[in-house]
Amino acid sequence: MNSRYHMITSRYRDEWRKDVGMNRITASVDAPIMAIERLETKLADLRKSNRFSPAGLMEEMKAFAGKDAAPVIRKAGHVVDDFRRGFDQSKANLKVPKPDKSDVAGAILRMDVRNWLKSLNRGELAAVLMAKDAPEEVLLAAYEVPPAMIGADKKFMDDVQEKLIEIHHAPVLKQIDDVSEAVTIANNVVQVTLMDMAKCLMFDQRDRTFRDWFDHVSVEVDRQVEAERLQKQQTGESFARSAALKPSDEEQRRSALNERRIEALNTRAYEYHSDTGALVYNDPELNAA
Repeated sequence: MNSRYHMITSRYRDEWRKDVGMNRITASVDAPIMAIERLETKLADLRKSNRFSPAGLMEEMKAFAGKDAAPVIRKAGHVVDDFRRGFDQSKANLKVPKPDKSDVAGAILRMDVRNWLKSLNRGELAAVLMAKDAPEEVLLAAYEVPPAMIGADKKFMDDVQEKLIEIHHAPVLKQIDDVSEAVTIANNVVQVTLMDMAKCLMFDQRDRTFRDWFDHVSVEVDRQVEAERLQKQQTGESFARSAALKPSDEEQRRSALNERRIEALNTRAYEYHSDTGALVYNDPELNAA
């Protein structure tokens, strides 16, 4: 394996190779590299034979690559595309849970929080809602009403929605991020092997002729992949499944801190520094958390 491929694949974790759920991605990392190694070996053998003119050598290599390296690389590219579509669909399916209608106390608390949010100026509102440790209850109070009711706009509330999704779906988002990292490595392999294949076939990769040839010899792979895609109706829902997790000690600690922050916000036990846009609580532990 040449140094370029080693540099790319060295970032592919052993745990991914052991995970059967990652088999398609792992194959999309390994198979194109092995295909290029076969292609380079074939080129070296043909050159040693001295039986071909430059044009004849190119045709022999195109015929070989069209049945070997090209389908392998094309299939790996489809795997990358499938997973990325799955990520997008999974993220689109993540929603902010609706408040429990039977929780009267929670509804009253959020109403009080909204009244307080209305009293803040734009800078203070941003400091409260965009804070890294913004309490979930405060975010929900802001999110469940039209932005104008608290002096915000749609862009502002889109950011609030994103923060709430991160809070509620952290395990799923972490899984997507982990798999996405592996898919990025696979995509890097696909792009580099495409360049190496073009070089072996005496093409300039930037030349449209190479792309046309690659598309032509990949028609059958494209057809097979599309048929499999329709059959499986792969939507990425597997990424959106998360087990019901028992709150960890850290999560319980964060929940307690959130309750204390809400109390501090309700009692205005903080100072707003307009020069830095920061909200500083009177309780040092809330600032350090």
